[in-house]
Amino acid sequence: MLFKSPSFKSHSFTWKLVPSNEDESNRIESIIRLFKYHSLPAVSYGSGVLFAFPDILEIQLFPKDTYMYKFKPCVVDNVSVNYAPNGPSFYRGTRAPTAVELSVSLKEIEIWTKADYFRDGEGRIDTNARQPNITPGA
Repeated sequence: MLFKSPSFKSHSFTWKLVPSNEDESNRIESIIRLFKYHSLPAVSYGSGVLFAFPDILEIQLFPKDTYMYKFKPCVVDNVSVNYAPNGPSFYRGTRAPTAVELSVSLKEIEIWTKADYFRDGEGRIDTNARQPNITPGA
């Protein structure tokens, strides 16, 4: 095996969102629009067209404990929305879907190294982390 270079970590999350009223349908649509918005580059015009990087996200999952993911800064790599995960079904009057499946793929923009592995979200060594008992070269 030949080691060429480290790769950026990817994460994928899927949520099934089921609104119970029009307000919740509007909130779900706002969440989808925010993910799509932050996944896109900005455009600036000058001596040509230049694209700026998409927004960088600082991700945290709750509750925060030792069993959850730890993230480095990420960009949204892909947003996918299924407005009919159970087949076409809509609320009367609003025509909002009765369920939405939102899938988001994230790509970290910094490489993880051994020095990062046992650090907490603020970069300090996490003394509560369960470090394996590994002897180098064994």
